Amino acid sequence: MKNPRHIYRMLWIVILFTFHSPASAQWKVSGRVADTSGEPLPGVVVTISDAADKILAFCSTDGKGNFTLILPGKPSADSRVSFSLLGFSTKIFTPGQMREGMKVTLSESPLELREVIVKISPIKSKGDTLTYDVASFRSKADRNIEDVIKKLPGVEVSENGGISYNGERINRFYIEGLDVVGGRYAIATRNISPDDILSVEVFENHQPKQVLKNIDITNKAALNLKMKRKSMLKPVGNVKGGAGADDNGNAKWLGEAFGMLIAPATQVLATAKTNNWGSSYANETKSLIAESEEKTSIASKLYGSTPFGEAKIPSERYFDNRSASVSVNTISKTGQYGKLNFTADYTDEDNRTVNTESITYSNGDNPPSASTRESRAIRMPGKRNSA
Repeated sequence: MKNPRHIYRMLWIVILFTFHSPASAQWKVSGRVADTSGEPLPGVVVTISDAADKILAFCSTDGKGNFTLILPGKPSADSRVSFSLLGFSTKIFTPGQMREGMKVTLSESPLELREVIVKISPIKSKGDTLTYDVASFRSKADRNIEDVIKKLPGVEVSENGGISYNGERINRFYIEGLDVVGGRYAIATRNISPDDILSVEVFENHQPKQVLKNIDITNKAALNLKMKRKSMLKPVGNVKGGAGADDNGNAKWLGEAFGMLIAPATQVLATAKTNNWGSSYANETKSLIAESEEKTSIASKLYGSTPFGEAKIPSERYFDNRSASVSVNTISKTGQYGKLNFTADYTDEDNRTVNTESITYSNGDNPPSASTRESRAIRMPGKRNSA
């Protein structure tokens, strides 16, 4: 019979081997990751990879920057332990450099991105509102915002400055949601620079009267100018002028000034102009909204402005004038719906036009004969003011 002590000794060796082998085969290391100021870094990814960059094990740091990396089996000498976090430089160690309870410090590293080009959509639609990006439609030749509006899809601008959307004359013209010009929007469109406007909005099916909203549905639209931030809360405008003489030695001049101040609750637009270069200011002080299209005088329907109609050539070629115009337009919010509006303008037009009519007669047998007559139509000085 074998010695019992010998049996117990063998059994003890087997037990020790059974429990010691897995533990000795496991590789484990713990530590803490922080930035250069000592603040813990959560979310750092800790990986151990072999020589072929195959990840053998990984973990991530907790909210206090602590980590524990466990690898079943002993890593080879050419393995690499890396610590990486977006915005920080990656650190790499060999297994032999790793120590229990070690502290790893990561330095911030700016993230370099490839060049990204962002293109703004020229037209955006949201509900009943269309937004046109002015920068997408303007060119260097555009002198005022009216020149840009003429290019907008679905929008038309008549010779006198009237704006139509989808064939219908607009019923309101706003700047930052306020009707400062009271329908006489040529004052704005022919004087405001495109440099000051961010976008042009079209409010489809616009009902300007609050009490009729959702009751009386209209198919007419309104336009709204959205200002650039740099042009808000401060006076902006422009001044231009010139003087000289024509071929006959007659003096010619032009002087125009425009200024505006746009704030969330208050708006002011003012103009002062004069010229004898053939440019009239009458349309700038005339209401152009849809409701006023038919509000013309009986006299204007009976008598034309010239005996032979309007020429389809620039007015500077045939228009002899002395025009002057001054306008002031203000509006202030007095509550959620209350507004206080003041408008005053003065226009002096002394206009003369020269028209020539030629008529050629021929009956087929005799040589053609022609008759020509010239007419000088003189308008007495026309003064108009309103407040």
